[in-house]
Amino acid sequence: MRFILCCLLAACSAGSEDEDTSLDTDIVDTPEPVTASIQLLDVQGGTLPEGIVVTSPLETVTLDSDSAGSIQVPTQEQFYLEVAADAFITHHLTGVTGEEDFRLVSFFASESTKALMYGLLKLDESVDTGILIVALDNPDLSPAVGAAADIDATHDGAFVSTSFGVAFSNVVGTGGFVAFPNVDPGKTTISVTPPEGKTCLFHPAGGENATVDIIANEATVAFFVCD
Repeated sequence: MRFILCCLLAACSAGSEDEDTSLDTDIVDTPEPVTASIQLLDVQGGTLPEGIVVTSPLETVTLDSDSAGSIQVPTQEQFYLEVAADAFITHHLTGVTGEEDFRLVSFFASESTKALMYGLLKLDESVDTGILIVALDNPDLSPAVGAAADIDATHDGAFVSTSFGVAFSNVVGTGGFVAFPNVDPGKTTISVTPPEGKTCLFHPAGGENATVDIIANEATVAFFVCD
């Protein structure tokens, strides 16, 4: 009987040690966040207001008087940065992070600028739909002329910035973006056709295409760099 009890105790002890070891192996290190340096520009070349607030999944910051600042974002995943200010369209800047800090330069449009652009194109504004802006730049932030963007959701015709204002097109010219107005809320996939001899990637560490969220009465900005 004493021998059997000793064996049972030994078995219980061994099982306890195995369980502790198993728990230790379940511990996963959380990757350190990376820093996004942000610079916002007014679409019409004017001065942006002070007090612009940017929110990531990790923190909220207020940009400085030059509409610039830094914010932490999770590493190695798609991110969204919400950018908000009075009288401006709420923007959601999106890309895919790697393991290194990166920079985002984005236009920030007011409600009145949106109304002006839609008016020039004779588009109806709908609070039930959103606008998607696909930024297409070269590494030096000059426009990736000749790059084209398409999406798999319905919209009211893509438009671009030109020397004379805005015009319907999905091919980048003098401006560095393609905009898709009145897109239904939900997910949509962006397909980019790069200029000849180049590859356009979802900035800073994504692939050639991207799936993004569209929010009613707000703007989603997806960043691609062509090199």
